[in-house]
Amino acid sequence: MKKLTTAAFLILPLALLAQKNEFTIRGKLGDVGPPAKIYLVNAESKAVLDSVFVTEGAFQFIGEVDTPIPAYLTLNKNDSGFRNSKESKFFYLEKGLITVNESSGKLGEAIVTGTPNNAANTEYNQIDKRIMSLSEKIEEKKNAAGADQQQSEVLKKEIEKLEKARMDEGKKAYLQFVRSHRNAMISLMALTELIYVEDHTKVAAAYKTLTSELKNSPKGKQLADQLSARQKIEIGSFAPIFSMPDTSNNIVSLSSLAGKYVLLDMWASWCAPCREENPNLVKAYHAYKDKNFTILGVSLDTESDKKKWLAAIKKDRLDWTQLSDLKGWNNEAAKLYGVAGIPQNFLIDPSGKIIATNLRGDELANKLAETLGNEN
Repeated sequence: MKKLTTAAFLILPLALLAQKNEFTIRGKLGDVGPPAKIYLVNAESKAVLDSVFVTEGAFQFIGEVDTPIPAYLTLNKNDSGFRNSKESKFFYLEKGLITVNESSGKLGEAIVTGTPNNAANTEYNQIDKRIMSLSEKIEEKKNAAGADQQQSEVLKKEIEKLEKARMDEGKKAYLQFVRSHRNAMISLMALTELIYVEDHTKVAAAYKTLTSELKNSPKGKQLADQLSARQKIEIGSFAPIFSMPDTSNNIVSLSSLAGKYVLLDMWASWCAPCREENPNLVKAYHAYKDKNFTILGVSLDTESDKKKWLAAIKKDRLDWTQLSDLKGWNNEAAKLYGVAGIPQNFLIDPSGKIIATNLRGDELANKLAETLGNEN
């Protein structure tokens, strides 16, 4: 993007600005003033595109953008540099007039309006808040119970039922959103979130409704690749074979476990939900390890996180084989399986076929009891 001086564009009529892929961002953040500085940042590359001082709460950016891109504004009230900014606001940088307003001066709480993608993003955030409120109610119910009651099977079943209802409500709401926002960039994010929690055919059908422009965008093509990978790992499909180093740098192949039931578990030491799920995996492993069952862990940690990965294995008592190429989200197995979020797992039978996915908590225990209960 070409950086442009604000003053030069103030003299141009808006009609002329509208003829090109030019944007104007006008903001008002209470009475914030110098030395406060606000930065315009590309959310994908993390590159700073421009920066201006805030005067009496007001700021403005004007420039050009070839296509809509995810971006964010970040505010440093002491002008001590971009890296020391404490407040930020995500939005879509695109052609047109974008307004950013928050009367108290808190950038994170600002309302962004004025262009199609930002209008869609606001609607999406409202759905997020509604689903989040359901999660909060479930947490409140768990916290209201005493320590003994929290361990009761009755409460666990009730919580499981509420969480399933929340998940079902979320899936329904996000799919409806995508169908009614066929050219909104946020629809790609919604479908990416749905890939591993919703039926593949429903997600693929929703993707087909998107405009050609959106499907041909870099993110749209990436999502198409993930959907293609997802189709290859449908229940009943043969699990794709891969090889990867273990914790001692020995190369281990998934094929070496042929003839066993294998729970292929994708996780990372930095993933809080993964770590919370690990006790359930430990319990399952020790219950069925002598019944032709094992777990194969694949970590999405990076080379710089190797020590944390090894420490997490020890702390969480993960006694099964652990693999990682230490490439983070570029992990070769994760890409092969189209993994867009973790924790994620795949239950593979002795013939190499995937028989279940995304099993957690009681669902994992029940599926293993159903499948392995009578194994010798």
